[in-house]
Amino acid sequence: MTIAVAVILTVLAIANIVVTALLLRSRLYSRGQQLTQLALIWLLPVIGFITVWYFLREANPTRNVASGFVDGLAVSPVDFGREHDVNPGSHGDDGPGH
Repeated sequence: MTIAVAVILTVLAIANIVVTALLLRSRLYSRGQQLTQLALIWLLPVIGFITVWYFLREANPTRNVASGFVDGLAVSPVDFGREHDVNPGSHGDDGPGH
């Protein structure tokens, strides 16, 4: 039984460490929000890391949270494959002669 408890505690600690690292790499939250979420992770281990992991994942649906964020930034799926300097409805016409 003591081995099972040690394994469970080790898995919880690893999960807390992984979610803590993801949270600290993320630029989605202010320092105060990160500190609050860190307290949640470590004071309520199971509920805390699941909750914070869920919100990190929801805030960045374009990447799998387990693999990390793109340079710590949330990227909207709308940003991919879209030219930002083209007005909607202009069909990409960039001027005469082109």
